Amino acid sequence: MNGPKNRGAYNFTDNNTGFAVGYYGIILKTINSGSHWDTLRRITHKELQSVYFLNSNIGYAVGDYGTIIKTINGGTDWTKISFTNTTDINLVHFLDVNKGFVVGGEIYKTADGGSTWTTISATNNQLFSAYFVSENIIYGVGYPGLIIKTSDGGATWTTLNSGTATVLNSSCFLDENTGYVIGRTGTILKTTDGGGFPVGLTPDNSAYNFLKIYPNPSSNTINIETSK
Repeated sequence: MNGPKNRGAYNFTDNNTGFAVGYYGIILKTINSGSHWDTLRRITHKELQSVYFLNSNIGYAVGDYGTIIKTINGGTDWTKISFTNTTDINLVHFLDVNKGFVVGGEIYKTADGGSTWTTISATNNQLFSAYFVSENIIYGVGYPGLIIKTSDGGATWTTLNSGTATVLNSSCFLDENTGYVIGRTGTILKTTDGGGFPVGLTPDNSAYNFLKIYPNPSSNTINIETSK
C-alpha cells in the first residue's frame, strides 16, 4: 500500500524565516513571514514530503524513493544523503545536530547527523508518520489503524488499540498523554491517557479522504487540513 502524500510541507525557524517543499523537488524560502517566497536550487526532482530545520542554517528535507537532502547554509546549497532503503519518506525530525529521525514504512534513527541510519521501530505493518514527544517517547502511526508507542527511545514498542482499521497518516501530541491522530475517511482520534483507547472525534465514514495535521512538532496550537 502506498503511503499518504503530504502534498507539500513547511517549517519555520522563527517568525520570519521559513521553508516549504513539494512536487518535483521544489524548495522555497521566505524571510518575511511568507509575504514572498524564493525558489532555491533543487538537486532532485523527486517529490519532497517533509522539511525540518534545526536552526536558520542546518536543515533536512525528505521525500519519495528514499530521498534525504541536507543543507548547512540556510538552503543555499544542498547535498544528498545516502539512504539504502528506496521507500517513500514522509517525515523528518531532528533533536539536535546529530540525533534525528525519518519515517517511511519504518522509523529510522541517526546519531551522526544523517551519515548512518538504523531501524528502531518493530512492526510488520507500514508506518506513515510519527510524533516525537522526546528522544524516548515516540508515537508511530500507519496501516491498518496502526498506533505504536515507545518510552525508551525505540528499544521496546507497544501496539496501542486505535479502534479503527483505516490508514492513519499523522499525529500530534501536546504532551506525553494528550494527543491526536488523523487518517483517511475523516478519522480523527484523541487520547488523554498516553495511548489508552482513543476517542473518535469524527465518524469513520466521513467524505474526507485526506487529512493533514500540522505543525509537527507543535507547542500549543495544531491545525487540521482536509481535502476531498
